[in-house]
Formats: sequence, structure tokens, C-alpha cells
Amino acid sequence: MRLDVPYPEPISADGSDRTFCRTCYQGRPAVLIRPAPGPEGIREARSYFQIGTHLKRNGVRVPEILYYNEGNGDLLVEDLGDCLLYSVFMDEDVSGTIRLYRAALRTLAVMQVMGSRGFDKTWCFDTLFYDSNLAWEREALYFTKWFLGRYLGMAPSDALEQELHGLCDRVDDAPGARVFLHRDFQSRNLMLYREDIWIIDFQGGRLGPVGYDLASLLTDPYVDMDRVLWSGLIRYYHEQLTGLGFEIGFEELMENFRLMALLRTMQVLGAYSFLQIKKGRSFFRPFVAPALRRLRDLVSGESSGQLRQLRKVLEEIGP
Repeated sequence: MRLDVPYPEPISADGSDRTFCRTCYQGRPAVLIRPAPGPEGIREARSYFQIGTHLKRNGVRVPEILYYNEGNGDLLVEDLGDCLLYSVFMDEDVSGTIRLYRAALRTLAVMQVMGSRGFDKTWCFDTLFYDSNLAWEREALYFTKWFLGRYLGMAPSDALEQELHGLCDRVDDAPGARVFLHRDFQSRNLMLYREDIWIIDFQGGRLGPVGYDLASLLTDPYVDMDRVLWSGLIRYYHEQLTGLGFEIGFEELMENFRLMALLRTMQVLGAYSFLQIKKGRSFFRPFVAPALRRLRDLVSGESSGQLRQLRKVLEEIGP
């Protein structure tokens, strides 16, 4: 690999341990992605190459992979610019927000439906599926250990953990066939490029419930979207899915969305806490409060007989 510029320009990595640089390759603007240290970083890079190639081949808007070094994990990919959905959202009114998010949902539907066709689970570097075990380990336990335990100094009760286990068990009964799941489909992983929404950071993809990426997008604490917009956007997404031949009832999709929104919001609170405490990433601190507000909002929407222990914990945390 020979770059056209001697000193590539560094790009912020947010929470990733990989490094990113803007450069030029064979006359084309490109981004150089160097893997995180160790064997896991090499496996992650391989997944990026395999999953990215598959998605591109199936018509999903992801950057073209220009070069991949299997030995050291280096990747060169098409440069999509620096216009994140996150940054564009801040300048939009309600009608502009709906227009942007409809574009994101069109891209999501194509990714989930087309990306699941011919998907090879051996491409996954982490886990093969999003199931109840992953929901417990990576969402609920992440929340209790890092947000409640380390960030707030609270000891989760056995009753809370039992309740959250029951919540995670519902994942295996979620309606709808499994689709390709990005698992971090939020405004800082979506780019506005060529007047449409494109996807980055898909290397953690696997098969999973249809509502998870939808919940990741609409409950995203980075933008803290007003939930009054959710119903119309979810209905629009349902239309996109059915237009691509994916069969699920609207109420089933709503049920799946509500469950995944709870789990996703617990996950981001755990992640923001981990990244601050373990890695010193202070960037994430301002987003803890909107994520916590969102979790309270979601829990209040559950029937009064459910999630009593989680309600109690949220009351103890205070406003």
C-alpha cells in the first residue's frame, strides 16, 4: 500500500481503540483504519472487510473498501466526508429532522433486509447472534456493573438482577425473523454523503431482532429526539420493511422496539460509564443525563406491574 500523501490527517475515534487518518490512495480520498492492538483488533478488521464487502455487494450504502491487509489488519476505505447525522440534526427544525430520519430509516431497512441475505455468521468477530445471553451480558449487566456500580456507587440488588434477567429472556421470544443487526446504529455512525445517509462502523454486525437498530437510532442520547416523533417514524420504517418483502405486523414491531429501547438505553449508560472510568473519555459525560432521562421515560411507559425494581432504583438515583 502506497499512500499519495506523506502525513495522513488524524480523525477522532470516539470510543474506539482503532486509529483513523484521512489520506489519499491512487488519487482517491480515503480513510486509513488501523486496528486496535492485539489479535482481537485483527479479527475486528477482518470482520470489517468481510461484512463491508457483503453489504456493499447487496446494495447497502457503506464505504467502498479500497485496500485490506489481512496480515496487519490495515484498511483503506472510501472517504465519506465529515458530515455526521449528529451534527446535521442540530441545525434542523422538525420537518428537517423527519426528512433526515426517514432517509436513515430507508438505509436501515435496506441494510437489515438485504444484509441478512447470504450473511455468513463466520464473519462475526464477537458473537454470532443477539440473543438473551448477549442482552444480559452486554446490556443489563453492563448497566448494573458500570453505571450503577462504578459510576454511581450503587450496589444492585438480587431482586433487580432477577428482574433484568427476565427482561433479557424476552429477547428470544421477540417477534419477527432475525435480520442483519449493526448494533450501534446511531447518529455518530451515520454520514450524510451524496444527499443520502450512509453507514460506518458495521464490523460488529450479527443477526438479531429487527427492532434493535431502530431503537438505537430513535433513542440515541446524542440527539435526544422528542419521542412524539417516534410513532410516525416507526410506521414509516414498517412501510420500508414491508416494501422489501419483510413480514412483521406494526404492533409486533412496536412491541419489539419497546423491549429493545430499554435494553439499548441500559447499554449506552453502561458504555458511557465504562469509557469515562476505564478509558478517560470525558467526551461521553454530557450524554449520561439525556440517556438517564430516556431510561426513566421508557420505564414509565411499561405497565405498572413490570420493572418495579428498576423503577425503584431510578427513584433512588433522583432527578
